[in-house]
Order: sequence, then C-alpha cells, then structure tokens
Amino acid sequence: MSQTNDILELSTQILRPIIFYISQEMLEGLETEHAEILEKIELTNSLMLLDINGDPLFFENKIEHIELLKKEKVLKSNTLKLIEFKAKYDIEAFKYHFEEYINDLEAWIEASDYIRLNAKTEARNYFKEIQPYLQLQYDNLKQHHQELKQRFANVIFKPLQTEVLVKSNINVPKSQTSEKPKKGRKKRVLPSDDEIDNYLLETVFGLDLLKINNKKPK
Repeated sequence: MSQTNDILELSTQILRPIIFYISQEMLEGLETEHAEILEKIELTNSLMLLDINGDPLFFENKIEHIELLKKEKVLKSNTLKLIEFKAKYDIEAFKYHFEEYINDLEAWIEASDYIRLNAKTEARNYFKEIQPYLQLQYDNLKQHHQELKQRFANVIFKPLQTEVLVKSNINVPKSQTSEKPKKGRKKRVLPSDDEIDNYLLETVFGLDLLKINNKKPK
C-alpha cells in the first residue's frame, strides 16, 4: 500500500465510530435540490452513528451509542501507525501527509464540539443518555490531537491548533443561532439513485446514502 493510501485510511478511521448529524445551518450553502433530498429522507437534524465498520445507522434505541466506547482504541491505533509510517517513509513526504491528517482531525474536533453543544436542541431523536457519549467523543478526539502534538512536534509544518481550530472543508457553524429553519419550501421529487450517490454526504462524509436510507427506521 502506498503512503498516500496509508494516510487516507487513517483519516477515514478518525470517523469510526462517530455520532453526528447534519444541522439545518450546514445546508445554507447547499444547492436547493440536495437540501431537499436530505429533508425528504429525514436526515437533516437526525442523530446517526457511523459504526466501527463504516456502516451508518439511525438511532432506533438507547444502546447503539455504546459503540463509541471503541473510539479511544481506534485513535491509539492510529497514533501507533503514524509512528510506524514516520520510520518507514521519506520524512518530507510524511510531513505533507501528516499535515493532511491533522487537518481532518481538527475538522472533526470542531464538528464534534458543535454536536455536543447543540444536539440537545437541534437533533430530533436526541435523548439525554447520549450526552456523556457526545462529550466522550469530543474528549477522545482532543486527547488524540494533544498526543500527536507531543509525539510529532519535530515534523509539523505549522503549529497544531489546540484551542482555536483551523477552518476545514466542512463548514461547521461556530455558534448557535436563534433563527429557525424556514418552513414551507416546496420539495421536489427524490432524484435517481445515481444522483443521490454523487451528492453531499458521499463527497464530504464518505457515506453511502442508499445504505443510510435503507437503514432508516420505519
């Protein structure tokens, strides 16, 4: 496996497992057609779990979030693999790919921070028992970030952001808003499977929308 594939695989593991939802605010810059797809399948503001195998699940009961207890072990495994990659690959190439990994990690720290602070008021299937797990998710990612800062201080191109996180390709709002989503938008007919395969979640989150839709609770 190439170094690029190695690092990309580690970046994917940051998300396994993870609890997330797509907030209405995140859709502001999205094309109307794609926003309507999310609304039609009721994915907007619905808590989901991406399990350790990468399978997306809607929350149907109060035990699925226990999967998140595996996250700390996954992140520690990522740290070990990064140590191995540093010894295995050209140092300049490793620096480049390591910075990309850090960017992905910081993006999901920021996302998990938003989720733990806003899920209670925004997620339609929120339940109070999940809050400690949302906090744990954020804490695990932050601790992973801090450990990488200490272990790889000599190979970092730019200072790691531990308090003020850098902006990422995922546009997560910085603060809550009191404005409610506008109602009454005329919804269009759900596009074909091929159109769905190419839209937002597949390109940003790497998820299979058809798999999500099939697992949505009836």
